[in-house]
Amino acid sequence: MLEKKQIGQNTIISLEGRLDIELSKKIETNLLEVIKEHPKNNMIINLKKVDYMSSSGIRMIIQVFNKLKRKNQRLLLCELNENIKKVFNIVGLIDILEIVETEKEAIIGLS
Repeated sequence: MLEKKQIGQNTIISLEGRLDIELSKKIETNLLEVIKEHPKNNMIINLKKVDYMSSSGIRMIIQVFNKLKRKNQRLLLCELNENIKKVFNIVGLIDILEIVETEKEAIIGLS
């Protein structure tokens, strides 16, 4: 479901499973709590182990992105599989969100 680790001023979240309506709501609640706990941190969401994302999952990513943006913090997504990339491309998020290939690239990008 969700693993969290800290590297400097970055919170790295690794998600797993199918981001459907039920799981997306739980994860969104957890992510918003993480933002409260670490208000000055940027966030990296690793989607390597996510095999499906519904519109609820997309909405959750947008909510987190907007929350961080209002606080002048950044959200980077990494390790998206081809199906998730296609969905993000179709809905136009490829041009809005910061997406990199690897977690290492995300960490470097926030350094």
